[in-house]
Amino acid sequence: LVGLPLIPVVQESCFCDPEAVRWEWQREVDGTIVSRERRYIPTEADIGSPLKVVARPPPIGDEAEAKLAGVDEDSSAALFKFEFEVDRGPWDVACSRARSAELQ
Repeated sequence: LVGLPLIPVVQESCFCDPEAVRWEWQREVDGTIVSRERRYIPTEADIGSPLKVVARPPPIGDEAEAKLAGVDEDSSAALFKFEFEVDRGPWDVACSRARSAELQ
């Protein structure tokens, strides 16, 4: 898993651009936020810790509207926990980094 990109999928029915969704990747062990991007590539520092990703709706321009819509409420967020701990894996990370660069 270290060195391999994790890319969550947003269904088209969410009525928003997946790149506009606000992402937050966290290490479960210590609660450290490791990324606020859609894609995350686990590092050596993540070994032994499960990861979780929280996806929040895109922000609304007007603060009062955002509060009424509840886009920052936990109930409007999607939470996914990976049920496995990050490990090095049996793959060639150098090869996967090159492939990841091609895909991006």
